[in-house]
Amino acid sequence: MRWCRAAFGFALVVASSLSVVGCQHGPAGPAREAVLVEPDSACRSQVGSAAGALAGGPVLLADDVFTRSSEVSVERRRLRDPATGRVLDGLDTGGPRVLGLVIEDGRCVLVDRLGGKRRELAGCRCRQRAAG
Repeated sequence: MRWCRAAFGFALVVASSLSVVGCQHGPAGPAREAVLVEPDSACRSQVGSAAGALAGGPVLLADDVFTRSSEVSVERRRLRDPATGRVLDGLDTGGPRVLGLVIEDGRCVLVDRLGGKRRELAGCRCRQRAAG
């Protein structure tokens, strides 16, 4: 019986040690909501390209997108008849895409909230969005 208690004590010490090591070497933590810091034209172009790639086609974004909010809803363009220019009714191209800007490991990353796809924005600076 004494041997069982000693083995259990040893296992408990080993498990405690592993949990401490796991905490020290684990992932950097969850992504944090972010906003852009003084985006220049190159950054805005990169955001537009990444948003288009995530949304599945070209998008039109305001110059101040992601400067006050960490999220934007992007609707897909409605398909039109090339001959008449009229909107083609009955073709469901899906709902809007919700894109979010986050900081992951110190990098700005644009995320498709529905599909989970990500695009790093290497040419942009961002900071954590203030709560509220």
